[in-house]
Amino acid sequence: MPPFRWIALFVGLVTAMLLCLESHAADDSGGVALREISDDFDTPVSLVAHPTKSERILVAERSGIVLSLDTTNGKTEELVDIEDLIGSSSPRGLLGIAARATGTETLLFVAYVDPQGDLVVGRFVISTGKPLNEDSMTVVIKIARMAPNTLGSNLDIGPDGSLYIGTGDGEGPALPRSHTAQTPKSLLGKMIRISPKTPTGYTIPIDNPFVGQTTYHPEIWALGFRSPEAVRFDSTIGRLVVLDSNETNNEVNIVERGKNYGWDSLDGVTCIAKDCPANGFSAPTVTIKKTTAESRLVGGITYRGARIPQIKGHIMFAETTTGTMYAAREVPEGSWDYREVGKAPKSAISALGADQNGELFIATSIGRIFALQ
Repeated sequence: MPPFRWIALFVGLVTAMLLCLESHAADDSGGVALREISDDFDTPVSLVAHPTKSERILVAERSGIVLSLDTTNGKTEELVDIEDLIGSSSPRGLLGIAARATGTETLLFVAYVDPQGDLVVGRFVISTGKPLNEDSMTVVIKIARMAPNTLGSNLDIGPDGSLYIGTGDGEGPALPRSHTAQTPKSLLGKMIRISPKTPTGYTIPIDNPFVGQTTYHPEIWALGFRSPEAVRFDSTIGRLVVLDSNETNNEVNIVERGKNYGWDSLDGVTCIAKDCPANGFSAPTVTIKKTTAESRLVGGITYRGARIPQIKGHIMFAETTTGTMYAAREVPEGSWDYREVGKAPKSAISALGADQNGELFIATSIGRIFALQ
């Protein structure tokens, strides 16, 4: 056989082996593959569906920029710039966004930590053309912080149109515990539910669980959180998923009205207080031991897309430091398990979100956006 035929045969065999290995890796991960859309973002922290355009998602950058990304060609349009509000001294910057279309308006809500360390939730009415800045924002709610430690906070718009905001407890391991997450008269360490009003401020829904109870803030929907890194509704069944970062464990919680999720008496399912009530707390749906102190979970999206049928109905989340993606399912009713389904290429995952069609996207800490397929 001529030498060039041997070379061609060798190359063909090597290629076949690599394809086989790649296919086997996909099978082990549940068949989830990644397609890169863009590598041009600066520390993306949140991905949500564009409320009016199915081919686009909204990407929030920690510095205070919100962009619209066309997932078909990677082109971007800047929508909001609040870098001047956040300031260089702010420890966490922009934390999360939520968007919805209401009649003739497209609303965007942003949650950020200002230079004083306070949590601010603002609202924009999105328009085409020139990007909006702080002059176009109305403040919905501002919550004072005690210290710039567990600032993890996020938000989503519920099927009822209310705004659900998960707030960090504002405490840290170097400080004496103030037990804010278990303090009914504090909005820290809580899931709060409010109805934004025009032009500013909010009202309290009358069916909030603690309305009329003088010992509680009426804004509280649920309590017992340390650092809610993701707040996401599955609008198909109205389920609220909150990803919380405890000191030694990360949690996936299905949050219900008026319930207590344990922090800072529980870390995961472990009692860390002097005394834990036998029936006082709701257990996490999933608990994962932290790989590092900085480890947290992002996502919380219930997959409703069509590209990856094997994870239909699963809650999708990712661990930030390892870049590992997971799918959790209920088996049987009331009991949950989870499995690894993929990994980000050579970088940590900073956000996981979905478009209008329920298809999934991840962002990495170095600014790359991928579609899952």
